[in-house]
Amino acid sequence: MSANRIAETLTWLGGGEWREVGERHERSMHVTAGVVVLFGAVLAWLVSTLAITEATHAPMAVIVALTLVFGLLVGAVSRAIAGGPTRSWSGVVGRAAVAVAVGAVLGELAAVVLFSGSIDRLLDERAARTADSTPAVAQASAELVRTRQARTALDAAVDDAGRQRDEALVVARC
Repeated sequence: MSANRIAETLTWLGGGEWREVGERHERSMHVTAGVVVLFGAVLAWLVSTLAITEATHAPMAVIVALTLVFGLLVGAVSRAIAGGPTRSWSGVVGRAAVAVAVGAVLGELAAVVLFSGSIDRLLDERAARTADSTPAVAQASAELVRTRQARTALDAAVDDAGRQRDEALVVARC
């Protein structure tokens, strides 16, 4: 792909049309906005893929396909925000509110990715503490203690019987 074609594509992503933008600084502004839109869409796709991978055990092909749709949606919203007119303050405020909402969703997904390990560990610890206090676990623990004591008593009885047999063999040989 030629550099001119890439610039045209990035200009379109940034909210402009290559043929309509006459001045060089306007073109560079739209190209820069296009890079930001593309980066946001790819980042949304990556973060959502990581979050869903951490949260589920679904096949990776399904996760990538579903999160690609999310990344494209974020890219489309970003493109709409970048391409809108900037004539009135209400339009700017509305686009800023949408950008903040999209950023909040992405931030939440990133937080899931960052904190999922510690959250899983805390949930496992809490489940282990709760399990120890349930009646079925307490009864099974008591049964385990009794079984171990019975095993120790049987081991001692076998050792004692072995000693008695050895003593009986010594007496029988004499």
